[in-house]
Amino acid sequence: MKFYITFGQTHTHPETEEVMKDYWVEIEANNHFEAYDIAKERFGEQYSMIYQEEGFDDVSRSYFPKGKYERKMTLDEMFEREVKGMI
Repeated sequence: MKFYITFGQTHTHPETEEVMKDYWVEIEANNHFEAYDIAKERFGEQYSMIYQEEGFDDVSRSYFPKGKYERKMTLDEMFEREVKGMI
């Protein structure tokens, strides 16, 4: 199942420190409890809400004008994936 994590006005990404208020993050989870665990693992206390796919419509998305957050990989991450044959 798809779930969507949204953020508050001052929440920042734990790796990039980018302010996340205008983004949402899509995750895959088997249920809401697993989605909660994934959100907590990735963002600690730095997120606001978790929505199921059917509850995150175009109106909901309009509150996040930058849309889906795509973290850019670092050169080290790209190299590591290439070495492992993942690219």
